[in-house]
Amino acid sequence: MSFIKDQLIKDVAKKLDSLVKLKGIAEVLDGVLFKFALGMLSDKFADKIDIGYQDEVILLLEAFVSEDYSKVTQGTVDVLNQVIEIPSLNEDEEGVLIGAIVQAIIKIILNKRK
Repeated sequence: MSFIKDQLIKDVAKKLDSLVKLKGIAEVLDGVLFKFALGMLSDKFADKIDIGYQDEVILLLEAFVSEDYSKVTQGTVDVLNQVIEIPSLNEDEEGVLIGAIVQAIIKIILNKRK
């Protein structure tokens, strides 16, 4: 059983559908496919997410749906910085490096929309 509510999965799928523009019949089907894939991933893997991170995952998904991309960026950086250990770097240095990578990825994704 997933800790992610069905409505949040529907909202994320709808947001992805609005962001991803495909051609032809694929555009008609992508929203349904996103919902199916997210539901399947949630059912299959959500229970593998440590309880300590479940609230973070929900907050990130809600921020994504509401287009609060700065919250998505910072939240993603915070979680990744907790779970990734880079030898020879302290936590602050890791945070800066991870932050730069996450910001670059989000910037590329948002620029592709235009």
